[in-house]
Amino acid sequence: MTSADHHLLTTNFYSTFPGEEFLTVSLPNYARERQLIIYKIVATVILCVVVMPVLLATKQTAVKDNPVDAADGAANENAIYDDAKAINKGSKNKKKRVKSKKSSQESTTETTTRETTATVINPITSNLLNILCIILVFIITFFNQNNLFPARTIVQTPVLTREECSHIIQMAHEAAARNSEIAKREKASLILEQTELVNEEDISSKSQSDGKNTQTFTPEQIELRKLNSIIKEPTGWKKDRHSSYPTTDLNYVVDPFTRDDRAYLAGKLNARLTPVIERTFGIARGALRASDIFVVRYDATKGQPQLRKHTDGSHLSFNILLNDEFEGGGTRFHNRFDGSYVDVNPDVGEALLSHADILHEGLATTKGTRYILVGFNSIDENDPLTGEATNLSIFSSWLNFPWMQVRFKEGFEEGTNTRLSSTNVDNWEDSRYATSLFRDLVEWMRWFCDQYSTFQRVKLVDRKDFDEYITVMDEANIKRNEEEARNGIEPTRSSGHANWFSGQQLFVGVSGDVKRVWGSRAKIEDKFRGDLEFITYYIINMRLVTAVIFIGHVAAFAPSASRTSLRPVTHLNSADEFVVGVLGDLHIDPRKMEDYETGKSHFMPIFEEAKEKHGNVAIVSLGDLGESKNCDHNPESDSELFAGTSMCHEMAAGFLGSMGVPYDVVGGNHDLEGLDEFETDKENLEVYLKAHGKETPQFCRQIAEKTLLVGMGSTLFRDAKFTSHEVTIDQQQIDWFENLVSTHKAEDGWKIFVFSHAPPNGSGLRVLQENHVVNGCCWLNHSNEEQCQKFINLVREHRSIKAWFSGHFHLGQDYQDSITFPTIDPKDGPYPNRGSCVFAQTSVMRAGTSRDGRQQSRLIRGNKDGFEICTVDHQKDGKVRVDATISYRGDTNEVGIYAHEDEAYEHDKYFKVYQPCAGDKLHPPDDGFKRYDVDGNIPRESIQTIIQLWIQLFSDTIAWWYMSCGRALGMLNGNLIEYDSSTLAPLGLVVGADELVGKKVGVINSGLDADTCIMMMDDEEGMEGADCASLAGDTREQAVVMLDKTGLVTVVQPNEDGSYWRKIVRNKMVRMKEVRRVQAAKMWAAELMELEDEGEANVVSSWGPYMTTSGTAKKTAVPGLTAKSAL
Repeated sequence: MTSADHHLLTTNFYSTFPGEEFLTVSLPNYARERQLIIYKIVATVILCVVVMPVLLATKQTAVKDNPVDAADGAANENAIYDDAKAINKGSKNKKKRVKSKKSSQESTTETTTRETTATVINPITSNLLNILCIILVFIITFFNQNNLFPARTIVQTPVLTREECSHIIQMAHEAAARNSEIAKREKASLILEQTELVNEEDISSKSQSDGKNTQTFTPEQIELRKLNSIIKEPTGWKKDRHSSYPTTDLNYVVDPFTRDDRAYLAGKLNARLTPVIERTFGIARGALRASDIFVVRYDATKGQPQLRKHTDGSHLSFNILLNDEFEGGGTRFHNRFDGSYVDVNPDVGEALLSHADILHEGLATTKGTRYILVGFNSIDENDPLTGEATNLSIFSSWLNFPWMQVRFKEGFEEGTNTRLSSTNVDNWEDSRYATSLFRDLVEWMRWFCDQYSTFQRVKLVDRKDFDEYITVMDEANIKRNEEEARNGIEPTRSSGHANWFSGQQLFVGVSGDVKRVWGSRAKIEDKFRGDLEFITYYIINMRLVTAVIFIGHVAAFAPSASRTSLRPVTHLNSADEFVVGVLGDLHIDPRKMEDYETGKSHFMPIFEEAKEKHGNVAIVSLGDLGESKNCDHNPESDSELFAGTSMCHEMAAGFLGSMGVPYDVVGGNHDLEGLDEFETDKENLEVYLKAHGKETPQFCRQIAEKTLLVGMGSTLFRDAKFTSHEVTIDQQQIDWFENLVSTHKAEDGWKIFVFSHAPPNGSGLRVLQENHVVNGCCWLNHSNEEQCQKFINLVREHRSIKAWFSGHFHLGQDYQDSITFPTIDPKDGPYPNRGSCVFAQTSVMRAGTSRDGRQQSRLIRGNKDGFEICTVDHQKDGKVRVDATISYRGDTNEVGIYAHEDEAYEHDKYFKVYQPCAGDKLHPPDDGFKRYDVDGNIPRESIQTIIQLWIQLFSDTIAWWYMSCGRALGMLNGNLIEYDSSTLAPLGLVVGADELVGKKVGVINSGLDADTCIMMMDDEEGMEGADCASLAGDTREQAVVMLDKTGLVTVVQPNEDGSYWRKIVRNKMVRMKEVRRVQAAKMWAAELMELEDEGEANVVSSWGPYMTTSGTAKKTAVPGLTAKSAL
């Protein structure tokens, strides 16, 4: 081994790595600290020089005929693997197997009869010694809290791209197919030799037991069972590699992956994962190895959907999500102390790294198939190939307690049936007894860790930096390999090389012709063990760390922990507690960032406190991220709008990500407004999703136990049929949402908090602006009647929906009617029919975007009993005010209470939509409701018989009624408005005040009587009675008419779909082109007529009353026809 190798392996560990610039947190700095080294040396002296010799001397006994611990275990292992080799190679090799057995037995006999002196201590003294050792470990470790970071942190980091993940899945399927073919050939060969073993049932019928836990399966029987399992569905995947916690998987060493497959995976892991593990967990270069690496398949319908709670048999483990074509899944990490847990659902290609001793489980995959790549990693104090010390101190972190790796005398803790076939369990009783005593100490240590230093979750790299981060890591790996090649360092000894395929079965692989090769892990480990200098103490077959190696590590100034800027490890007090910050329309203007920094400073203490307390924290932004104006952001254009541009979304992502907690965002009506930068909505949407690390416009995050945050975003702007400012949730999102609420039922304890830019129709929120109501962009999917009603119908049907937060209106939260409850006191009005959902309006952060001067955000604080909706007031130094308290009453009901009176001042001057009330059994309709008499008419003394309603209109007239077809119309602020027939929420403007005030509005019967119908019969053959077809379903066809003082009568015709409100606001893209055409015409006219100012040109547009790009249409009159001409 060269001096350069030694330098790299011992001292040049990763204090930094190329991706450091992308990290969202500061990692511990594992630098040498002489003070801590002194503590270790002192502890070493106490442990190895004083404590152990004194205790050992009191009970030291020379024992003859005491077998060396590893000898018989290695012999049995060798025999078992030789059995397998013999089966594969046919009857000829069986002679070799028998010979190997005989040789092993002779070796064991020879070892047993050899005189050996060992130290044996009774169980009481053994326990005392272990307790003292553990106490010393605690004392030393807690001198510095960074020792807790590598042992108690769940790290989420990008490793693979989506394409690479797909390639790994494909490699696994190909390996599984080879597995199946090999198994079929081996089964045929085995059955040919053992004709009496026809099938698996024959094996079961021939099985016997001697009553002493000793299996009598022959090696052939065991092998045939395995082969049958491999051939079954899912074809080629194995289910028996892990006895205690089996998974359906393929191992990269044992199973027939090709050399290219292994090289492909090793290259990615060495470049992107090895540096992260070494840097994050303070591991010396060259000390990391994989004891197992495999692809796991979780299938919702075929095979295994989940994995129960367990810990991994290694120092460190990771799993990488390989696909997302499934539902459910994820990893749940448990706190043993209080029973709390946290669920983590990484993105495709992201790895979850954690200490293997953290209790965790794989959550059930409910639909589809989920694939993950799993690795179990060990950290060697001695290099497994050369025996050289890595100088990694066993006290450098909690990862390296040798006594945490509990071993049985015969091998590993999880003895399989294969091992039991050769060795009687009774031979293990002494070792099992010692291990059971010691396991109690281990459990106490785990309990102690979970209580006083529980785990936290750290996401190292934001999704938006995923691609750039991977590129930087790959380039650095290439450069490092080139430098080491110039220095003559072999690739396998490279400081950046991890032994990904040399842990569980060293030197065992599959050649290009996919021939299966078997080997023994025990033989190779024994070979390495024999080359090392060990002074071994036996405490009932348990080996403590040796004094020679231990002192050598400490004296070598191994890497240790030091202070870090990372906050202390969080404690999960309760799995059901959570905190969510809800931000309204940001409308970021890069020239005016002061209010955003102020708002951020108000939230940061709230988030930090929540992270300390329970860790269940998130942010949701309600969209409209950029200002819909030119913000001097593009030197090449003085007209480009900032909203929807790449710069806008990158700036918004930077702001939201800077708060140090996970964030989600839903698209608003301005977020695809990058008209000059992008040609299509699809292009704009892709940039928006990439900037915020989103795969889809919708999101779902589990924030606490059975508590989901769910959001849906707008996906149309250029392609909008009517106004571009309508918030449109596409059908794919609607279907996804319906499926989600259908599969997460209130009866099962699920609680869902929904977020969208605009509120749904039926929310009951009354703080709405006039322009949103009259122009058809007030509610989600406002112009699509069926979709518009879909959301409130889902709320009514699924009581797991507990709250719905929206923005869009830029109004403050001081009004009580900015929050509506699902249930109200009967004395206050009729039942609102809003399921079990609270609806809440959210204000804005920046002063320049507020319509009423308020700058406020929402804060949700929840637990298993309910939640609070709070206001964070950015005009009052971030003061947090509780607005409403919602208490759960079982799983399907909740009760809300306002926490304060209406604090709005002069808010009546803001347009506040009147919403009709139809009443119920306990309450009559409101005073504005107009009724027909029993004959369907108003009393006849003042009007003609055909008149059913006759209303004199003034600007303050309030009245509403139902048409016979079920439509609801009403008067408000001089406007004729249509209301939703189910929710009575306002839909849009029918006739504007500009042509209505001062006139009378009537509803007349326009249906045809029977005589008239007969007179108007069509003479065409086959068409008789067609003119009267509507009479069969509705005998009261009606018309809405207006009468002015001159006697002019105007008929208000409905739309083709039967609705009345006017969809006259058109797509913004179309409107901008129209304005440009008019502007060009003015310039042309000014030049033609030699006018000094183009504004003097008399240019009109042929398109009706709506000629602006403002997104607002408040007038419906046509000059010269229904209103006076301006000329």
